[in-house]
Amino acid sequence: MRCSWLIFAVAAFCVACGAVAADPQGGMVLAKAGDTNRSTVITSEKLTFDYQKKYAVFEKDVRVVDGDMSLTADKLAIWFDDQDEINLIKAEGNVHITQQDKTANAGEAVYEVPTGKIVLTVNPRLQRGRHYLEGDKISYWRDKDLLVVEPQPRLVIYPDDEGGGGEMNLFGD
Repeated sequence: MRCSWLIFAVAAFCVACGAVAADPQGGMVLAKAGDTNRSTVITSEKLTFDYQKKYAVFEKDVRVVDGDMSLTADKLAIWFDDQDEINLIKAEGNVHITQQDKTANAGEAVYEVPTGKIVLTVNPRLQRGRHYLEGDKISYWRDKDLLVVEPQPRLVIYPDDEGGGGEMNLFGD
């Protein structure tokens, strides 16, 4: 059962701060103040929101939809800074991220919003078509198009004539 009433209560409170709005499908919508064109919808079976400690935790069957990107996980925690802006997002357990024809799987994903850094750990794997990249830790800086895999990176690339899916760029367009 979704905690629609709690999400509505949290959303109503956060709307006053300009950070969150209610979604008609029973989810929570995150959007920057004044940004009416782009929103992020998060749904789960349980939401715990602690305004004093500035964090929210979504648990069980977590689903995030943000434009052309979607994420599923067992748990998603969000920390806010002193200006009530999202500072850090951490997804745990069966993390699966999809964007167009690219996928990322990991046991844990951490997104540091101010730096644009995403870190995938616990058996992380990036895939596009049949091409894939693995390592113990995959770090990606969104604003810099910089990718670091350490230790023991493993990159498998298939020739186009063997159904490799074309371009190798795992993150970019």
